[in-house]
Amino acid sequence: MGITAELKRDALLSDFSTLNEAVARRTKAFNAQTDHTESVLQSIGSEAEATLRDLEEHYYASAYHSPNILEGPQMCELLRRLEAIAQPAAPVDNRTTS
Repeated sequence: MGITAELKRDALLSDFSTLNEAVARRTKAFNAQTDHTESVLQSIGSEAEATLRDLEEHYYASAYHSPNILEGPQMCELLRRLEAIAQPAAPVDNRTTS
């Protein structure tokens, strides 16, 4: 029984044309899947771009948009405040000295 299994295994592994055909089929299937995935991603990107443009147009035309909200000194002041908030406070020494 062991010799038969070994002969079958050797026959399968020695059949390079069958192995090459199987590899070629798999490669073709993967390439087709890659093309499909790339086209789906491209359409998603196009839709996202169009939606973002539409949302930007609505935002900039809305009352919520303030054209000069954070420019120049205002932006610098905001960044200074954010940095102050982000910095950890110095440790407090609650020990009494005698």
